[in-house]
Amino acid sequence: MLYSRNSPLQQALNSLAPFGSISNHQQHMAADVLSDEKWTGDFIDKNSAAIRRSYQILADSLESCRIPYVPAVAAIFVWIDLTAYLHDTSWEGENRLWEAICENCKVILTPGESCHASKPGYFRLCFAWVPPVALKLAIQRIHKYLNSL
Repeated sequence: MLYSRNSPLQQALNSLAPFGSISNHQQHMAADVLSDEKWTGDFIDKNSAAIRRSYQILADSLESCRIPYVPAVAAIFVWIDLTAYLHDTSWEGENRLWEAICENCKVILTPGESCHASKPGYFRLCFAWVPPVALKLAIQRIHKYLNSL
């Protein structure tokens, strides 16, 4: 869904509209919801509070497990630094660690190479969509696995 008052963006995407349009009823409903400024404001406030809470839980968990990270600033991702756990400092080494974390921890991170990181060993962790209890569990699993290496 795109909701924008940006005319050049709308014009650029108009050619795609016939392939992904929704029914008139859905369009009307979406317009009603998005034009309700009180509802939209409340939604944004609640969402912002939930993201702040999730970030704090994640940051506290990373700090308690002594996993280095780059603090988030107005974002829904955190870079965690796992370079100390690479068997070799290469993109292949990063990929092996990523696969091992996926397999052994059942946690999905995004390898730094996929995000054009400047060096291997950094992983992107999205905290915005994950329930807070799952964030704690994910970091505990990663910490336990890394300590077994």
